[in-house]
Amino acid sequence: MKVNKSDLISKLNEVGISKNSTIIVHSSLSSFGYVEGGAPIVVDSLKELVGSEGNILMPTFTYSKGVFNQGSSSLVGKITEVFRKDKDVIRSKHPTHSVAVFGKDQKRLVRNHFYKEPFGIGSPWWNVWKMEGSIVLIGVDNTKNSFIHFVERLFELPYKRTVNVMYKDSFGKIAKRTINGYPGDSLGFNKLNNLFEEQGIVKSTKIGNSNVLVMNTVDVVECLSKILVNDLYYLLCDRADCYRCENAKNMIRESGYNEYA
Repeated sequence: MKVNKSDLISKLNEVGISKNSTIIVHSSLSSFGYVEGGAPIVVDSLKELVGSEGNILMPTFTYSKGVFNQGSSSLVGKITEVFRKDKDVIRSKHPTHSVAVFGKDQKRLVRNHFYKEPFGIGSPWWNVWKMEGSIVLIGVDNTKNSFIHFVERLFELPYKRTVNVMYKDSFGKIAKRTINGYPGDSLGFNKLNNLFEEQGIVKSTKIGNSNVLVMNTVDVVECLSKILVNDLYYLLCDRADCYRCENAKNMIRESGYNEYA
C-alpha cells in the first residue's frame, strides 16, 4: 500500500496532532508499507503538523554500544536517524539514551540531559510530561514506548541498573561515564496495549498498513499510578527466560516490598 504526505498529514491530524503540539514519536518506517519519499517525508509531515510553536521529540538511543559522540547513529529506526540529521533538530548529549528535538522549546527540553538519569527527573521525558505532551506510536506498540521507563523512575520503582559507558567529550577525548537509572526490559509493557484502550486514553488511526496510537502523557501517568501504588511488579514480564525482569523482581523483594500486605 502506498502512503503519501497528504495521507500522513490528514490521518495524524485526525488523532490530534496539530499546530503547537508537543509529541514524543516512536516509529517504524516499514510498518506503512511504501511511503512516497521515505523517512524524510514522514519527518517533514510531522514538522508541518506541529509548526514553529510545537515540539517533536524522537529517541536516538545508542545504548551502551561503542563510544558515543553527537554524530553517533541512532539505533532505533530509520525515521529517527533522518530526524537526527535534520538541520532544524538538536540532540541531547546523553551517552546512552539521547533524544533529538525539533521545535520552539528544543533547548529547554534537552538541557542538562547528559547529567541526568536517562528517564529521570529533569530528563526530556519529564519535561514533556510537565508540558502535558503526547506520545505517538507509529507502527509500534507500547513495548517501544520509552515514556513508560520514565514512569518507572517517577514512581521510584526499586529496580534500575548501573552501566559504564564511553563517550567523546567536547575536546574530542574519550571519557568514561557511569549511567545510573539504566532501564530494564520492556516486554512487560505489552499489557498496556489493552489497558490504555480499556481506559479510553488512546486515539487510533491507520495510515497505509501502519497502526498509529496517540495518548497524552498525563493520562498515562494517572492510569499507571493507580496500579503501581499496589503492584510494583506490574510493568515486568512473566517470561522465565527474561533475566532482566527476574533481576528486577529480586530487587523489589530485596527492597522489603510485600505484595501480600
